Amino acid sequence: MKAQTWFPVLDILASGRLMSGAVIGDALGLTRAAIWQRVVYLRDLGVPIVSSEVGYQLQGGAYLPAAPSVEALVSLRVTCVTEVDSTNTQVMANRPLEQCLIAIHQHAGQGRRGRSWVGVPGRTLMLSVGVSLRLPVARLAGLSIAIGVALCELLRAEGAPVELKWPNDLWVGGRKLAGFLMEVQGGVHDAVFVVVGLGLNLKSIEVEAVDTVSIEETLSRSWSDADTARVISVLEQVMRGYGAQDRQALVDAFGRVSALTGKAVTVSDGAEDYRGIMAGIDPDGALLLMTDNGVLTLMAGDVTVRPSK
Repeated sequence: MKAQTWFPVLDILASGRLMSGAVIGDALGLTRAAIWQRVVYLRDLGVPIVSSEVGYQLQGGAYLPAAPSVEALVSLRVTCVTEVDSTNTQVMANRPLEQCLIAIHQHAGQGRRGRSWVGVPGRTLMLSVGVSLRLPVARLAGLSIAIGVALCELLRAEGAPVELKWPNDLWVGGRKLAGFLMEVQGGVHDAVFVVVGLGLNLKSIEVEAVDTVSIEETLSRSWSDADTARVISVLEQVMRGYGAQDRQALVDAFGRVSALTGKAVTVSDGAEDYRGIMAGIDPDGALLLMTDNGVLTLMAGDVTVRPSK
């Protein structure tokens, strides 16, 4: 179903108020059957719309960003689209245009190691920020960790006890609040174009096999365009300032927000599993794993916490 078909129903239900089918039909020029068809589609996308004899209600409402109000608070061009394959893909395709692209829905969102990213329209903030940097690719080691640390610090300042699960997930109490993905295009010695995509759960969502948490559950308040602008500004600032980043300061900052330091973990790189104690990161953002055979330095991998005996 095309976005212009389902989005008007989402938009009218975004307040979270109970709306009768007659009111929705009059507002949108739809039959009750057409409304029901769109509601079913939105439910399939994960939007928790409750129906009754009285009407329809989107539990907890939805956050639908307004690009002009966000753009007025940041230094980047901001565009909001209803649906896209992947915000990262689109921003990278439009390089060297520096911008932030926000999507209400992604039908091919990207996660780490080729996985898909799952977000729910109106419930998950999905955006990508792309900027050009005068840095060689080799100087970008650790940038992804710096981004995660900065997001933790931003949300902690708002009162959310957010931790960074190396390398790119934000946790609250062991539950997933957000994930981010950095992609780079450019030569070894030339300027590079860096895109950071973020998916942040603003309202409660259900994702198969993932224990999730949301901003509203954590902060007990609604999200605003000003909040979105702060996230965009932090991402841009970290990316532009990374060339002057004090690497030891990054190691120390990571230690303050790390979800796994000191815990028994298993790190899988797709070919082999490594078991040990998470011992922090090195100045390039690599995970340090203390094993019986010494300390391993791992640049990438999936980390799971080993159950205590």
